[in-house]
Amino acid sequence: MAWKRHKRLEYDPLAKRMQWVWYNHEEQQFGIETVEDWRPIIEDNKRKYAATDERAGWQGDMHRIGSIPIALWHDVMKKTGNGKDRKAVKKWINDPDNRFFLTRPVKL
Repeated sequence: MAWKRHKRLEYDPLAKRMQWVWYNHEEQQFGIETVEDWRPIIEDNKRKYAATDERAGWQGDMHRIGSIPIALWHDVMKKTGNGKDRKAVKKWINDPDNRFFLTRPVKL
């Protein structure tokens, strides 16, 4: 199969997201690829995480514990029944592979 990037559909500079159309001339098929640059979010999260005192209290009503790219969050919601499977959401947040999306030390 000879897939080739054919055309850029859209670019969202705020989300740093692009959509591309790929086309296979041999089989007359096309696909759409969405590419999102998560590096700025991860770098910002790392800075906020490093600046947070682990002994800081939890006073108040709301606390920001992380920042997750919207496309990734949609994927998590899809896999957890739109967040209804709360154990699965907590498992995803507590997974060490996802630690770069946290902005403060937390275990839910």
